[in-house]
Amino acid sequence: MFRWLAVREAPREDEALILGVGAMGRLTGVALRKRGRRHVAGYLAW
Repeated sequence: MFRWLAVREAPREDEALILGVGAMGRLTGVALRKRGRRHVAGYLAW
């Protein structure tokens, strides 16, 4: 999965793509953000 970068946005090495949009995926994203370990780039539904 790719996404376009804004002109002023530098690529981040700490980005995470969450696989799943259900309760577990959302809670995983919240936990990663809360701990400050990763920047959540987005969620992937399949």
